[in-house]
Amino acid sequence: MKPLLRSCCPFLALVACAFAQKQEYFVALTYPQAVQLALQKNFAIEGASYDPLISRAKLRSSEGKFDPVLNASVIREDNEENLAGLADLTQTTAGTLQSYGTRSLRDYADVGLTGLTPWGLTYDLGANVENRQASTSGYGDRFASFIGLSVTQPLLRNFGTDVNMASVRLARADTAISGWAYRREVIDTVTRTAEVYNELWF
Repeated sequence: MKPLLRSCCPFLALVACAFAQKQEYFVALTYPQAVQLALQKNFAIEGASYDPLISRAKLRSSEGKFDPVLNASVIREDNEENLAGLADLTQTTAGTLQSYGTRSLRDYADVGLTGLTPWGLTYDLGANVENRQASTSGYGDRFASFIGLSVTQPLLRNFGTDVNMASVRLARADTAISGWAYRREVIDTVTRTAEVYNELWF
């Protein structure tokens, strides 16, 4: 028995040393450190953290349909027409035909503001100014302008906040659900870490 015990002593010493090292490692790892490591290395939490960001982006997209839209445009037109071969022909003293042509210029500027309200009312506020010039009038300015407001309120279909705010309410609910799902994943991870840590000490 003594030779067998002597042969086993180095093995037992090695096992005891390894156990001591493991125990020293686990003792050095505190509970807050264990929780921090579990949260940092958890891919489920990392994946769930994107859901609230996506939900908030969808919410902003749903609310964007009520943002006013500003439109502006500027147009420049230059038209030239040659009337040769039609009716405006005169014969010169040399016996040749002299043709007449016309040229017209048009400058047009337009600006407008359109939008939708939560109760279904659509509005369109616009203004434009136009200037026409022609060679027949010596390129004199001829201005014309307009400003107006158009309002449309449906009385049956698409009337009220219930139908127009439905997508916004759904997006807000999805945002809240995704936030709670992320919190639940974090709580479950902390709970499992606490269970494993307590089992290790027991």
